[in-house]
Amino acid sequence: MFTWRRNLPEALEAAQQERKPILVYVWKTD
Repeated sequence: MFTWRRNLPEALEAAQQERKPILVYVWKTD
């Protein structure tokens, strides 16, 4: 499992920039 917890703020910001739900972003990185 990808360590998205540490990069949660970065992932959230990237998801908003891509206009994609954070859950979808995490699901793709999983």
